[in-house]
Amino acid sequence: MVQKSRRRVIRMLRRLGYLEAGTATATGYAPLRDDTPELARTLAASVQQRDQLERLIRYTARGAVSLERLT
Repeated sequence: MVQKSRRRVIRMLRRLGYLEAGTATATGYAPLRDDTPELARTLAASVQQRDQLERLIRYTARGAVSLERLT
């Protein structure tokens, strides 16, 4: 599952121009950083706090109502 996610993320980053085709190295192109540096810093901070980020993702991924409570 991790390998599949990794491949998809790398493919998407290449398509967006953040990675060079055929490699996994960054191109230096960062439109988010150049256009909206505040948002870029916020995203960078969220990635560094991986435990809280995972907790937030798990919280938002679960259903609004428990299936066991539905009758």
